[in-house]
Formats: sequence, structure tokens, C-alpha cells
Amino acid sequence: KQLTEKNLESPVEDCVIGIPSYFTDLQRREYINAALIAGLRPLKLMHDCTAIALGYGIYKTDFSDEKTTNVIFVDIGHSDTQVTVVAFEEGKMTILAHSFDPNLGGRDFDEVLFSHFATQFKQQYGIDVYTNVRASMRLRTACEKLKKVLSANAEAPLSIECLVDDKDLVGF
Repeated sequence: KQLTEKNLESPVEDCVIGIPSYFTDLQRREYINAALIAGLRPLKLMHDCTAIALGYGIYKTDFSDEKTTNVIFVDIGHSDTQVTVVAFEEGKMTILAHSFDPNLGGRDFDEVLFSHFATQFKQQYGIDVYTNVRASMRLRTACEKLKKVLSANAEAPLSIECLVDDKDLVGF
């Protein structure tokens, strides 16, 4: 609330809160209570992907009057994934389908990359990265960065100098 008021340079009371679609009724009520404690007046709770779709379609003016435009929104968080299929028409938005996996997220992609490169390093040099804490942390950090690069590119190299025992990791 304080950050928003500072950025807007005006008081904020009313709000709409984005939440994951898999939240239980209890979790939804807890969000509303937290907002009330913070001095906000929550007008509505909105699923994250619905908010994303609304933000996408609200200013778009090139939707056809004659046919529907279907758009898929994929939200991959740190620990969860949500997918929403939305139909847009001129002045209208309809949620067609929504699905989620609360146990699949970016951290799982990081782990797959880490395992791949740790295996590659072990095959190349016979050294297990899992046994070296510093090397594991460096490789995990590099894998997180690699994942971000791969989100916008089809290919990306990974290169870590002196990962373990002056051995470099170079992979694709």
C-alpha cells in the first residue's frame, strides 16, 4: 500500500487483488483479511491469469467483429504454473478454460537444467558437482540465468570457468 501510494502520489483505499486460481476459500478469505488489516478495501479477488488477460485485451483495438480471437496465457511462477484460454471479441472477453499445477514451476526447470549439466560434467571429468557445495551453488545460479535467457531464445550457451578443480563447464 505504501509503495503504491508513493508511486501514485495519492492515497489508495480500493483494490483488486490477483490470486492463484487454485487458492482455497480459506486462503482467499485470508487475503481479504490481510488487505483489510493493511487499510485497503478489497473490491474483488481476481485470478492471476484473468488479470493478465484483461490487461492484454483492454487496450487492444484490432479484434474482429466477425470472428473470435483465442489467446492462451501461460503463467509460470517459481513454484506453480497456470494456463488460461481466453476468447476475445470486440468489447468482450470470455474465459474458455483454465488449468493449473501448483507443484510445477520455474524451480523445477532449474532443477532439470542443473541435473543435465551436473551429469554432463560428471561424464566429461568424472567429478560429481553434487558433492561440492560451492560448485553446486554456482551451477544452480548459472542454470537460473540460462532459463531466463531460454525463455526468449531457442538456444543459449552455458559456460562456467573453474567449476571444480580448475575444470570448466561449457554446455548447450
